[in-house]
Amino acid sequence: MDFILYGASGEKYYPEIGFTQKGDGSVSVEFEGHHVLELDDLDDRSRISWRDLACWGISQEKQEERFGPDRSGPGFPYVHLTSEDQIRNPDPSFDHLELFRALIKHLSKLLQSEPERKFLRLYSKHCVEQAEYSTFEESSGLNPVDLWNQTALIPQAWVNWIDNGSTRSERSDFEPFRIDFLLSPDDTVSPNLSVVEIDGVGHFARSELDTAGEKQYTPAMDKYTEHVRKDRWLRKQGYDVVRFSTQEVRELADTERGARRIRNRLFDTLRKMSGAWS
Repeated sequence: MDFILYGASGEKYYPEIGFTQKGDGSVSVEFEGHHVLELDDLDDRSRISWRDLACWGISQEKQEERFGPDRSGPGFPYVHLTSEDQIRNPDPSFDHLELFRALIKHLSKLLQSEPERKFLRLYSKHCVEQAEYSTFEESSGLNPVDLWNQTALIPQAWVNWIDNGSTRSERSDFEPFRIDFLLSPDDTVSPNLSVVEIDGVGHFARSELDTAGEKQYTPAMDKYTEHVRKDRWLRKQGYDVVRFSTQEVRELADTERGARRIRNRLFDTLRKMSGAWS
């Protein structure tokens, strides 16, 4: 069973994983409080699209088993039966933009900072612009197939975990557990799963409150070293890693073409890293 575990539901901000060993030798794995994207159910494992993320790559039978016939259970608020059918077999007369925005709104709730949410909004905004551009010469409006087929950003994805608290604490300075975003572009961009991190001042400084109660930052080499080690760990595992500063995200969010620039910088960097550009 191959899967991506991401996000969190309710107050569970760590993976709760259980398993059942069956008499035929198979093992079923169960998760609590998180979103699970089962890769075996995807049409194309080499690239994870918004359609895959919206439908979770889970068959109707599995969804009904997990969330009930109407799929209204916790953690699944943005897709209902009619909507999923529209995503898989788009009807241009259906309001796909509203449905896409509902998906992005839900994913935004899984993020931990405003710069992360801004990055997601910028990236998704350009996906909409691309889907509109693809129909520009033929007719005005949104091409839903192009929209749902674009590469998705998976928020707060887990890349590493050990349940033992003391061992986890020992590893925490050099092994990341959860990353800001994970994406799986096609081979023309990168053959690897790619990590996107949004780095704020906390990545290289310590904070403390002054006498007025204002937060002040002091450069700290140990904080910087911690993130350098984690970066090396990710690359050793085979991930491509692209980092944006919170300042860069804020500046791009304030520009007219910020959405296009942030997505171009991301994909251009991944192409160069993978050698897709000579």
